[in-house]
Amino acid sequence: SFGEMAIGSFNTDYTPNSTTTWDTGDRLFVVGNGTTTSRSDALVILKNGNTGIGTSNPNSLLTLSNSNPDNNRITFQGDDNDQWWDSRDISMVSTSRTLTKYGLFFDLNQNGNITPTNVFSIIDDGKVGVNTDNPQYTLDVNGDARIGWNGNSNYIYVSPLQLKGQNSNSNWELKNSSGSNDYSYGGQIRFFDGSDAYFSFFIPVGYKMTGYDFYFGNYPDYIDVYTSGISGYGVTAIDSRGYSNAIPSYGTAYRSSLNLGSINSSSNYVIIHFTNDNNNQLLFKGGRIAIERM
Repeated sequence: SFGEMAIGSFNTDYTPNSTTTWDTGDRLFVVGNGTTTSRSDALVILKNGNTGIGTSNPNSLLTLSNSNPDNNRITFQGDDNDQWWDSRDISMVSTSRTLTKYGLFFDLNQNGNITPTNVFSIIDDGKVGVNTDNPQYTLDVNGDARIGWNGNSNYIYVSPLQLKGQNSNSNWELKNSSGSNDYSYGGQIRFFDGSDAYFSFFIPVGYKMTGYDFYFGNYPDYIDVYTSGISGYGVTAIDSRGYSNAIPSYGTAYRSSLNLGSINSSSNYVIIHFTNDNNNQLLFKGGRIAIERM
């Protein structure tokens, strides 16, 4: 074509749109890597900027093609004088890793391993995998994750304002100074005169509840743990522990194991019930739910 440059050997033949004027659909630069019996192009750049690697007819700014579609791979290879990037390759490959699914896979190869480790996958059925190349859900994470909950891989955190009282006999308090023997320092919610309190939560999928740490300015009489179905029917008592005789009356209610064992994630949710006897005050300062991967 007009203004075209070709290097290498035995690039492919083609019929340009014009040999006398500039046409954006024609080739600008070609690197041939063919033979006398089999012409081929290693690189083709069109006048419209489209660039092809392994293809003579790029239809986008960068088009990759291979006679074996399982080998369409881009690799970023690390070698920077023994710094952290040394011997670490990151590659993107369009391939099939099951009999029926194609996808785009991001792999990490460290220290020259023959088999790279998959870190991210997008499959042609719309599923996305993190640390798995065969996701079974819209987002499938093989490992710890935090999405839409107050916590991390070990705890779900609870603030005082998540507590709901049995009646309106409660108030939120915030103190920024503390006198001698004043255990209400900081933020807390106070329930007066025998008012019980509750909060509920779901356990993240793939985890189980194993215990709790709750912080009090004044203990409740009992802490009870229940599960309930999302329909509201069927409540199961899992654990109960009394604190009415706790000395001192303030501190941490720590539970490392439940009476009926761990609570697995399911369609049930968990209810924590603080029982507060008549003439008693409950001062809740927050806490956390202990969880583990199943």
